[in-house]
Amino acid sequence: MRTPDLNLRQVDLCAVSGMIAAPNCPQTVKGWFIPGKSPIAACDVHRRVWIDNVTGLRLEGQPDRADSAHAEVCEFWPSDLGKLFRAAGLPRIGPPPVAARSNISPAATAGDAAKGPCIVSPEKGLIYHVRVGAGGDEVLNLEATAETGREHLHWFADATYLGVSEPSTALLWKLTPGRHVIRAVDERGRADSREITVTAVE
Repeated sequence: MRTPDLNLRQVDLCAVSGMIAAPNCPQTVKGWFIPGKSPIAACDVHRRVWIDNVTGLRLEGQPDRADSAHAEVCEFWPSDLGKLFRAAGLPRIGPPPVAARSNISPAATAGDAAKGPCIVSPEKGLIYHVRVGAGGDEVLNLEATAETGREHLHWFADATYLGVSEPSTALLWKLTPGRHVIRAVDERGRADSREITVTAVE
């Protein structure tokens, strides 16, 4: 039963992601929306990209020569959701790998910066503790999501390089007391960071 005071409205939703449909969504369904209450994020799973006609690799923007590539709508699932799909036996077909930067107009990649890695561990606003006399065995999982599961993430604590991991896969870091800036950087130089505090306790 509909409740009049909820101000329900019907909107088009992406049939795949469940988010509000965007122009690139191939299939939509009708769903109910409550202004000011329901999530209003538009679907960014389906994106129109350019594919090189010769290599089959994805370009980061429009090519200078339109006849050298063609446009396709691909699914970009965050790496953590892609991992869940695979575990459930429902792998999604992701976009082709990105080609090396060439034949791309400089303005074509302007919108790409917002799609870099996203750190999920360590969390924001938490203080981590290391026990005195623990022998340096206490570790913290460093984990981040990325656009696809094929990327590699490079980790830094302050100016120290810690190692490389796959998206949604933890890299272990030995905790040391102090304030630290943890960074995850992908292969295109896009980064996310967290400032954390580690205290020594008895």
